[in-house]
Amino acid sequence: MKKAILLTLLVVVAASAAITITFPSGTPTKVGVPVDVSIVSDQGPKDDIDLRVRSGSDNKSWVDTLTIDLPFTGKIEITHDGTGLMLYANKLGDEGLSESFNVTLGDPVNWQILAPGETNDGGNAENPSGKTGNSVVTAGVPETYDVNVCDKWYNIVVDTPTDFVIHSDDPFEHVDDDVVELRRVFGFNGFTNRTVTVSGGAYENDESTVRVNVNDPVALLIITPDEEHVPGDDSTSNYPGKSGEIRDATVGTAYIVDIYAVDTCWNVVPSYGATDVNVYDLVDENLTGDTADPIVAGVAEDVEVSFKRSNANEYIHAEVPPDGLKTKYDTRLTVTGGPKNLNMTLIHESEPVKVHATLEVEALDGDDQPVINLPVSIELIEGNAAVFHIKDTLLYTEAPDGKASTEIWADTSGDYKIRISGGELTVDTTFSVYELGKLVIYPNPFKYNTPVGVTSINFKYEVGEGGADEVVLLIVDPFGNIAYKATYDSGTPLEPGFQIITWDGCNSKGVRVASGLYQAVLRVKMGLSTETYPEKFMVIW
Repeated sequence: MKKAILLTLLVVVAASAAITITFPSGTPTKVGVPVDVSIVSDQGPKDDIDLRVRSGSDNKSWVDTLTIDLPFTGKIEITHDGTGLMLYANKLGDEGLSESFNVTLGDPVNWQILAPGETNDGGNAENPSGKTGNSVVTAGVPETYDVNVCDKWYNIVVDTPTDFVIHSDDPFEHVDDDVVELRRVFGFNGFTNRTVTVSGGAYENDESTVRVNVNDPVALLIITPDEEHVPGDDSTSNYPGKSGEIRDATVGTAYIVDIYAVDTCWNVVPSYGATDVNVYDLVDENLTGDTADPIVAGVAEDVEVSFKRSNANEYIHAEVPPDGLKTKYDTRLTVTGGPKNLNMTLIHESEPVKVHATLEVEALDGDDQPVINLPVSIELIEGNAAVFHIKDTLLYTEAPDGKASTEIWADTSGDYKIRISGGELTVDTTFSVYELGKLVIYPNPFKYNTPVGVTSINFKYEVGEGGADEVVLLIVDPFGNIAYKATYDSGTPLEPGFQIITWDGCNSKGVRVASGLYQAVLRVKMGLSTETYPEKFMVIW
């Protein structure tokens, strides 16, 4: 029985522990105005006391200091207006209430903007932003934003304000008072986070983060080689959604475009895909042929378009067959007939292994005037591609002479046949690569009309250090007769390095030799030693 009485006394003692709250300088009267408060416990010091404001039967986070240690003497702010409010302190059953007080709204100091999906949460010290919720809108859809004037703790003081300005970080936004249409979505993930801000007068700005999702796909957009996709842009009447100059095309030459599935604001719609797309001209001829170019994640990249006819006012459009998306605006460009003459020049038709040679292309029209900006492709059609190198496989002829150049080289010796293609024309030539110290003959075979403009056979060799005293070139015909002989003896050593002897294909009497397989023998005398280089070549008339 004594134990039961003792336990009862302990419970009574525990229940009687109290926290006392007083306002030495007067009770709170206005949101955001600091007041003095004194809080003590009759059991002495205590840590981590929970401090709230009681409104009716609820305890609210309406005080700027939510956790204190006792004893406490300092200033606090009440963050929300109300009548019959009391300051409430609690720690594990120890609690206390202040006397009752009334608090009015604070002075208007802040703008507040509430985007669709957001609501006001003013006065909540645990949420100093003054709003809750997440805002998600769709590109191109006008939405109404709620604008308020608030006190320090975002309690609404004026809910129908004027003289405010709304703007965002979307360069193509449409704003009319409190109605905002966000338009631009970056990247290929289908959404972009935008910041929408309200400002004006002496109030502090406020902003909301808004997620902008792409809209449904409504059209296709063609991006030509020199254009750039500009999602959200509707400022250009002819071609909204892109910028840049439209490059002219050439008959018979690949014209590479990108095609996007876009929404009403020209944003790529990544959910649209796995569908083939075709490009058509003004008379609905399919310019992509049998090539399957799929739209994947809203994009078809590097679609090859080939024009069959020239037209100064050609219009092209894209479609997803049979009844899918189409381009809203046809792209207008000029298609030229292509060059009438395409020339290729190797500055050196023969070079040692790994030595770069310059390859120059030239495009001329029917009046021998330069063709500018013509795409010319370069490819190896004969030879070991694994050891052959072309610095630029695609060139564009440049002003003022319609020429362009690149470099070619090979890692091993041999003959490499190269082809250039521009418009409907192709030109081939052979690049000979040799090991140092050998005799190189080019062109081999020597033909009277290939390459154009070549009238002699070249015999290239290397003279070692110290130079040569004498060089003799013998040309032996298929019957073993010496058809031609030339001796080079300057009386002083010939210079070291690469040397070239040219032969016009005529014998010592000036008569052109017959077609056939010939043997060249080059003898290079250097002091007491003589190097002999034999090599066969073909002459074809």
